[in-house]
Amino acid sequence: MSKTNVGKCIRMAQEKRDVTTMKMAEDFNVHRQQVQRWRSSEDMRISRIERFAEYFGMTRDEFLKLGD
Repeated sequence: MSKTNVGKCIRMAQEKRDVTTMKMAEDFNVHRQQVQRWRSSEDMRISRIERFAEYFGMTRDEFLKLGD
């Protein structure tokens, strides 16, 4: 079983939902550079993954499938 690339999931979800990096940074109250780090990260805590899935209006599984 291969590991899902969470950064790719974020990039794909942004594209699918038409969310810019700047918009995401504003919504999460972080700097744009932090979103860039998330976008290039290969893995992260499940609680953060669940937060991203909710943010993009997806289930955790739907969000993670974007990285396949």
